[in-house]
Amino acid sequence: MNKSFKIIALIIIIFGAGVAYYSMKKPQGPPSTLTGVAGGGGFGGQFGASAAQDPQIAEIVGVLNTVNGISLDADFLNDPVFSGLIDFSTSLPPENLGKSNPFAQ
Repeated sequence: MNKSFKIIALIIIIFGAGVAYYSMKKPQGPPSTLTGVAGGGGFGGQFGASAAQDPQIAEIVGVLNTVNGISLDADFLNDPVFSGLIDFSTSLPPENLGKSNPFAQ
């Protein structure tokens, strides 16, 4: 046997062993889910115990609580400085479309 065949066979055997190990590995249970509970304000009070145990979910809940606390003040829309802003965008001149798409229906 040549050297490249041995290397390829070794890679296939290692890959097969990895797949076999992964498929025989004991399942870790169902994935944690967000379960709603009554009471509590904001996002922190709306999720069950699984949210507190999973650090990724806890991070998402923290970000949602931060976003929930943001308030926007729309008074700047009535400000004369905002009304005085000028749009300097340029319109594009019309151009030839080119040939039609043969795959369009």
